Amino acid sequence: QSNNTITMEAIASRAKPVLAEYVAMTLFVYVGCGSVFSFSQEDSLDKLAIALAFGLSITSLAYTVGHVSGGHMNPIVTIGACILKQLDLMSGVLYIIAQLLGSVTAALLLSL
Repeated sequence: QSNNTITMEAIASRAKPVLAEYVAMTLFVYVGCGSVFSFSQEDSLDKLAIALAFGLSITSLAYTVGHVSGGHMNPIVTIGACILKQLDLMSGVLYIIAQLLGSVTAALLLSL
């Protein structure tokens, strides 16, 4: 078997972390931005609730998907990992696409 052959194992090894980044980013934007819609923003406790929603969701998601994809959930973190050679370029590009698609998915869900 030549080195240029794409195997199911190779596809699966990239698909799992890319899917994890997509789901994590979708949930992060949905929970964080959804919390902004849920509160009045006039009360300081509402602002605290929004901040906690963002903070607790990113922390929970980092722990949830961190072992699968590294828990980047931010294109600039992914770019940094590529620059530092902690992530290969193809995976980095796929992660960023997944993160952007996840953000758009969450925004579309919130607009319904």
